[in-house]
Amino acid sequence: MSKKRIKSHHCANCSYKFRIDEAHNNYCPNCGQENHNPRLPLLHYITELAENLFHLDNKTWISLRTLLFKPGTLSKDHINNKRQRYTPPFRMFILSLAVFIIFLEAAQDTMVKRDEQVIDNLSLHEQMLRLNDTSRIGFSNPYFTGDKIYFTVAQLKELEQIPAGEIKGWLKQNGRKSWFIYQLEALMVQRNISSYLSVKDFNRHLVRIHYRVILIMVPISAFLIYLGFYRTGRMYYDALITSVHLYVFGLIAGTLVSVAVLNFIRWGLLKDTTVVLPLVMLISLALNFIPAYKKIYEYKWPSTIGRGMLIGTFNMATQIIVFWLIAGLTG
Repeated sequence: MSKKRIKSHHCANCSYKFRIDEAHNNYCPNCGQENHNPRLPLLHYITELAENLFHLDNKTWISLRTLLFKPGTLSKDHINNKRQRYTPPFRMFILSLAVFIIFLEAAQDTMVKRDEQVIDNLSLHEQMLRLNDTSRIGFSNPYFTGDKIYFTVAQLKELEQIPAGEIKGWLKQNGRKSWFIYQLEALMVQRNISSYLSVKDFNRHLVRIHYRVILIMVPISAFLIYLGFYRTGRMYYDALITSVHLYVFGLIAGTLVSVAVLNFIRWGLLKDTTVVLPLVMLISLALNFIPAYKKIYEYKWPSTIGRGMLIGTFNMATQIIVFWLIAGLTG
């Protein structure tokens, strides 16, 4: 999109007077200063930023079509400096992330089913005092899975008093899975008890951590791709462009799969949204990520699949670590 310019017939910097045929020059031919007065209302710049980020033109549709139906072509063309026909990668990423966030915020209450006994406007600690010991309260699992972990009020009262180092044993005593990830989830529930947030607000807080995780993971994923498909002549920049486009596809796939699953739930064909994450991962790997790696790095199929799966495993493990680090720092 061309930038709106407020021009003059003389340069304010060096007083050079433009000839009549130079009135539309974008820059002063004498000193090089831009022929534009940037003193505009703040609203103009906010509007211009929004237009630049979310303007949908022919390039946008070409870029989306190429991304969805020709895996790896968009990234490879950018790497080979064929960029004019496409929307810039980071603009595509911001647009797809914005759509994903808007959808997820709007659909959160539907994606995560809540117990009828939960009183939304009360903190978890206040709910524990009002409900009987057999009442169950559900807490969101991370990574948009939509499923829940449930604790009775009696168990929550016990958990409130358990030292962090004894949570694994407490989970085993209550017949629950005690892997590291479940210990971290129990710690989050314990933190919710001591906070002033309701279960609903705390769940929303955990969901919003994922947006920051996505932003942090783009350059980290690029580094993993760079290492996994390292070969002479390839740069980190190449892997970064690839990572951005892969995340754009993942965000689009996540939004579309979530919409489909929500409708299946309304029609009674599914009970919950636990299938969302596995479906998104399977679709992304099979239909885009692996073919894109093959197109860009030109390894043989067995090597591409093996390296791609290894990168995916490390990426997911790193994402879990980043999530819990942020959750621990932000409370």
